Amino acid sequence: MHTDERGADEPQELRAHEVAHVCAVYGFGFRGFRRLDGGTVNTNFLVETDRGEQYVLTVLSGRDRSATALAAGTMRWLAASGYPTSAPLDGDGRGPRGRTVALRPYIAGTVHDVLPVRLLGEAGAVLARLHELGLPPRELRLPSGGRRLPREAVAEIGAFADREFAAWLGDRLADPPLSDENLCMTHGDLFADNLVERADGTLAVLDWETASVDDPLLDLGMAVMGLGVDADGRLRAERLRALVDGYRRVRPLDGADMDRLRELARYAGAMVAYFRYRRRGQARSRAYTAMVAAVDDLPTVWPQAYEPVGTAG
Repeated sequence: MHTDERGADEPQELRAHEVAHVCAVYGFGFRGFRRLDGGTVNTNFLVETDRGEQYVLTVLSGRDRSATALAAGTMRWLAASGYPTSAPLDGDGRGPRGRTVALRPYIAGTVHDVLPVRLLGEAGAVLARLHELGLPPRELRLPSGGRRLPREAVAEIGAFADREFAAWLGDRLADPPLSDENLCMTHGDLFADNLVERADGTLAVLDWETASVDDPLLDLGMAVMGLGVDADGRLRAERLRALVDGYRRVRPLDGADMDRLRELARYAGAMVAYFRYRRRGQARSRAYTAMVAAVDDLPTVWPQAYEPVGTAG
């Protein structure tokens, strides 16, 4: 995840006998496991059973079992709705040494550090299809506005040791054009490490812990800042346009929507920078300064992708 304080920079390692115990709880034997790359908060392991099946075992950092059950219920509803994700197995979430775990079928494919341009249209479309599902069932008890920065968080920015960064945040987090109309199911963290390219070139979506009922354009704005950047961390017009055009093929956006999306992308990027700063303390690190650069690319890059702003291009 990229927009949350629950970061744990140290991986949550497991031993073989601990993984074997989890497998036994779920009713199958254990053959072997290895840690999977990626993940900024949680730690994932690929587990092979004695039946030759493969699962992903996730050790969740800073999550209690009730929150994990909520995310699991969301994923089961999505899978039942035909959405491309992997629903976790039923379980109480109890893991070794008091940790919270989840087990889900492994989706074979490639997780890219930077999503290739050829897949950005598909990423936009798969996000739009999520928004087309509308509101999730009430029994899932998803939070509302979960990707919006709380007022108390904004208030504490003035105390940041990096005064230049604090001033930058204050400007970019002020008065975002959020809407409480047309709310829907949102992912909240559509970055490359939460997408799997499958053999047929389609994408599956992972990591639903930040899902909430929210403004779909905020969700798309977060995706712009997560997927619109290249390997150097800079926002690129080609990438931005491919992503947004893919979304618009499923859910059309008018000129007013496009103007609001631009502003919400700036807000979303500033939120990511805020949480990265909070997670890593006062040291100026690439983790948050890279997002500062990407956000500051928006005034130049957006007109390159959509000139004039708000047109179909």
